[in-house]
Amino acid sequence: GIAASHSAALAAIESRHGGRLGVFARDTAGEGTLAWRADERFTLCSTFKGLLAALILARAAAGQDDLAQPIPYTARDLARAGYPDFACPVTAARLGDRPRESMTVGELCQAAVEASDNLAAILLMRRAGGPAGLTRFVRTLGDATTRIDRYEPDANAYRGALDTTTPRAIVATTRAILLGNALPPP
Repeated sequence: GIAASHSAALAAIESRHGGRLGVFARDTAGEGTLAWRADERFTLCSTFKGLLAALILARAAAGQDDLAQPIPYTARDLARAGYPDFACPVTAARLGDRPRESMTVGELCQAAVEASDNLAAILLMRRAGGPAGLTRFVRTLGDATTRIDRYEPDANAYRGALDTTTPRAIVATTRAILLGNALPPP
């Protein structure tokens, strides 16, 4: 639940910034929660990249992928990824003025999660069965809500229920990844 004081504070943030805020926080040691619009859908934008990296790590742990495998990409791939200088900081820097470059699967995971690199996410998602493959993965974690429908940069454009989740669902899925058995111990 949510205390009245938290409710008022969150409503004030929405009013001040002219948007809709979704919150779900869970005490991992207990059962306490904080929820505000926790069951409303929100566009994932780049938050799916953590789920994608978890899928790749799960595939590697199962022997279905190799984190050391180099994945080639071109200047054309970079141009299609949307706003290369802003949205593809790692892959763009590695490519530089060359027509072709490669990064390992592990490096692409790191670039996608740490720098929100769009091209890294695109290359990884292609490798893992596309948006449908990532959606199947979250279903195996018990998440019947989160859906990944499109590649970057299209996934950032609001289109109804496409590429959305709820705060409650994404917290449960993240908890399954970080504290559950979705991935083997390091």
